[in-house]
Amino acid sequence: MPCEAVQWFTRSFEQLDLTVDDPSLRALLLVQLGITQQYSRAQGHRETLLQAWSIVAGVGDTDTLIEICLANTRGTFANVWNVDEDRVTLLVQALDVIADSQVAARTSLQAALASELWDLDHEVIKVPQDTD
Repeated sequence: MPCEAVQWFTRSFEQLDLTVDDPSLRALLLVQLGITQQYSRAQGHRETLLQAWSIVAGVGDTDTLIEICLANTRGTFANVWNVDEDRVTLLVQALDVIADSQVAARTSLQAALASELWDLDHEVIKVPQDTD
């Protein structure tokens, strides 16, 4: 079923691309496509989610931004031998823009960032802290 969902989301995105100029809707559809690509083990889910990020970054849609960040991780580091700099950048930027009141999202993003930065040799990144 996920493979069929990938086809439907791809077709929907192509149709949207021809008819509507709504960045939030375009990004949301890309997020869903990226998630279904990931579930179906299709290649390109990471690139799809990064494309959604590039759209959302200019719109200021923090809910979709959080969804992209959490969909772009699997709860563990991306690569055993290398830190995924794009994911780290995405997570740090998300932590910079989400409200302190979004405690659950902030905690999930911090956990995802920690799992990407598991390698002690990686440079230290200053993560925005809650002020409370």
